[in-house]
Amino acid sequence: MSKILVIDDDIEILNLIKKALSDAGHQVDTCENGSDVMRAIRDTNPDLLLLDVMLPGVDGFSLANRVRVSPETVNLPIIIISALGPSRPLFESMPQVKAFFPKPFDVNDLTDKVNEILTGG
Repeated sequence: MSKILVIDDDIEILNLIKKALSDAGHQVDTCENGSDVMRAIRDTNPDLLLLDVMLPGVDGFSLANRVRVSPETVNLPIIIISALGPSRPLFESMPQVKAFFPKPFDVNDLTDKVNEILTGG
């Protein structure tokens, strides 16, 4: 069972993603605040990170950079989920960012992409 950490400050989106990915057989943990993400990563040791860009505490771009340079998380793949479609180019140079989903997104497409990344596809 793959472990996924979802970071978003919108409870409805967190619940939607958690249900869809849990139904697909994944263990899903959530975090609502950018300031708590690095601790949550250490606590959950996820196989994949789903990250919103606009978060209270620390923004998603800064978090993605922290994950990218930390020895413990350098190989952790990331999917960006954001209402800020224009922010996509900021993440394109990061090798860990495997996909960018603009909000609103199709939860089935997201689940398919998660499965593809976790199976090495």
